[in-house]
Amino acid sequence: MLKGVGIELKLNDDIKHNKHPYITFLEDYLSDRCVEFMVFEGTDTMVIVDCDSDILKNAVIMPTTQGYSVLVTCKKIDDTDKFLQEVAEALEDIMPPDVCYDVVGVI
Repeated sequence: MLKGVGIELKLNDDIKHNKHPYITFLEDYLSDRCVEFMVFEGTDTMVIVDCDSDILKNAVIMPTTQGYSVLVTCKKIDDTDKFLQEVAEALEDIMPPDVCYDVVGVI
């Protein structure tokens, strides 16, 4: 499109995706607490690989304008309220204090 109006354009292969600042902050915080995670940079999505809580393994954390959204996976839930309470307690153990986050779903 730019070439069509006479503007020369050279694509630069060195351009890298900028991480969302919330993900960068969370990476540093969780690394200090020995929580293993993977970050998918194209989507700024973090997946918890290993931590003290079995409930949070494979949890997905995504930045929002207000903090973080968390999606937790599980195999079977007998008592949903109890499970969500356990998720909230586990998140309190690994998330930074004074950070807003919401559990947006359980799969």
